[in-house]
Amino acid sequence: MTLSAYVIWSSTLLIILLLIVPVAWTLLNKTLQHAKSIERYSSEMLESGVCIAENTNEIKRLSKTLESAVKIVTLTESLKKLTEKS
Repeated sequence: MTLSAYVIWSSTLLIILLLIVPVAWTLLNKTLQHAKSIERYSSEMLESGVCIAENTNEIKRLSKTLESAVKIVTLTESLKKLTEKS
């Protein structure tokens, strides 16, 4: 190879080494940081979602309690009517 080919190859490699590699390294580091942040937020969302699901399970029990309360009120009113008539 001629001297000009060596100069072109070495300048190309120097540009790659001094410009492209650091830029790529910086971008990869930023991508890794964002990926870790997304993973952390998604685990927090999962934990919150599990807590919400546990709390909403209690709604079924509350509706059963309300049904029982309605029955109790109805029976109490009928007992009140019976005692008032006597």
